[in-house]
Amino acid sequence: MAGKTLLWSLTTAADMTYRMFRQAYERTANTMAHEQGDLSLRSATVSEQTYRRWTSGNIATLPVQPAPQILARMFPGYTARQLLLLKASDTQPTTCPVEPPAPAADIYVRRTGPASNSYSRQSASPDPAGPHRSGWGQDAQGFETAPLPAFREDDWIDAFRRNVDRTLAAGSVSPGQLDLLDERLLLHRRQYISRPPNAMILALLEDLREVQLIASERQPAATQLRLSEMTSVLATLVADALMKLGSLRQARDWYATALTAADDSRNLDMRARVRVQAAMLPYYYGPLDDAVRLASDARVLLQARGSNATTLAFAAAAEARARARNGDNEGALHIMNLAEDAFAAADHTQATDAWAFPERRFLLYLSGIHTYLNQTREAEEVQERALTLYATQQGSIDPALLRIERALCLAREHHLSDAFALAGRAYLDVPADHRTQILGARAQDVLNAAPQQMRTVRAGLELQEILALPRGSQ
Repeated sequence: MAGKTLLWSLTTAADMTYRMFRQAYERTANTMAHEQGDLSLRSATVSEQTYRRWTSGNIATLPVQPAPQILARMFPGYTARQLLLLKASDTQPTTCPVEPPAPAADIYVRRTGPASNSYSRQSASPDPAGPHRSGWGQDAQGFETAPLPAFREDDWIDAFRRNVDRTLAAGSVSPGQLDLLDERLLLHRRQYISRPPNAMILALLEDLREVQLIASERQPAATQLRLSEMTSVLATLVADALMKLGSLRQARDWYATALTAADDSRNLDMRARVRVQAAMLPYYYGPLDDAVRLASDARVLLQARGSNATTLAFAAAAEARARARNGDNEGALHIMNLAEDAFAAADHTQATDAWAFPERRFLLYLSGIHTYLNQTREAEEVQERALTLYATQQGSIDPALLRIERALCLAREHHLSDAFALAGRAYLDVPADHRTQILGARAQDVLNAAPQQMRTVRAGLELQEILALPRGSQ
C-alpha cells in the first residue's frame, strides 16, 4: 500500500518535503490554538518517521487527537480517515481545495471506475467550473482526457490576473493573530525588566519560533513588515539577555540578526533603536569604537530623516556615554547636550517596559557620561535622582549599576576602601538569579580603576573574593 494514501498524493503533487509539511502542520496547530484557546496545540508537531508512516499507509488506526483535527484543517474537504487510511484513488473530496490550473497544462485526475487505482491525466481548463465529463476520451498512453473548452484570450488573461491578485492578498495569518502576538510581545517587554535572563530567553525563543514559522510563508507586504518588527524586538531582547549572562559570541550574533530584521522592517525608529541596543555589548565588553559607531549611526539616521525625539535622546545618550568612556571628552559633551535637548522635547513616560526610555534610564546614561568625564559632583546628583525613581521598581539591575558607578567615582577620588565596599554591597544586594556576568564585569571595573598595589587592601581583597565565587552562590 506504500505511496497510496491520499496524503501522499496531495503532498507529492504540491512538491511538499517533510520539512515543509512539518512547518505547515505546526503553523496550523498554532492557528487552532489561538482560535480555540487550547495552548496544548502550540506544542503539536510531527516527526519524520510518523510522516513517512502517514504517507505510506503503514498505519492500522487513526492517530490520536489533535492530529486528525490538524490534518483536516490543513486539507479542507478531507477527513483524517480519507487522508491516511484510504487509497487516493478511492477518495473524493467534499469540496475542491485546489484552484483550477492554467490552460494548456496536463494534470492528473482520479478515475471513477470501481476497479480503478490510478490517476488520469487531463488537459487543464480555464473554466472555474472545471471540465465536463461528456466527450472524454483516451490518449495514446491510455489516460482519460477531456477536451479543452473554447475560450477567448482576454478571458484567460483576466483569470490569470485574478489568480495573481489572490496570491498577493493571500496569507496564512489573520490580523487578529498578529494582534495576539503583539500583546504577547508587550508582555515580554514588561516582564523582561524583572524576570531573570535565563527564564526570559526560553519564553522569547518560544514566541520567536512562532513568528519565524509565519514569516517563512508568503505573506502580504504589510504583514511581512510587521513580522520583521516583531522579530527585531524579540531577537534584541534575546541578545540583551545573553549579554547579561556573559555569552558574548551568541549575543553578538543575535544582535546581528536583530539588525537584519530591523532593516527588513523599513521602520526608521526600529532600525535606530536596535543599533542603540546593540551598542551596549561593545560598551560593556569592548571595543568602545564599535559602541560609538553603532550609537552614532542611530543618531545620524534619526537626525537625517527626522523621527521620534525619545529614540533620538536614547541614541545620543548612548553615543555620549561611549565617547566619554573612550576618552573623547569634547565629543561626549557636545552629544550629551543634544541628548538633553531631545529628551526635553520628548513625551516622557515612566512605563515599566524594556523597550521604553523613561527618565530613570536617561539618568542612568547621564551617570555614565559624568562618571567617565570625571564630573563627580554632577554624577552623584544624577545617581541620587535616578535611584529615587528606581525605588518602586523591583528586579531591575539598573540601581546596582548606578551604585557601582558611584563606586567608580569614589575610586577616581582615591577613596578606594569605600569604593570597593560599595561595589561589593551593590553586587550582593542583587537577587542571585539576576547576579549575572555584566554586574561582575562592572564591579571588576571598580577594581581596575585602582592601581594594582592598592587592590590588596582589605576591602579590595573582599571584593575579589566575592567576584571569584560561582555566580549565584555569593
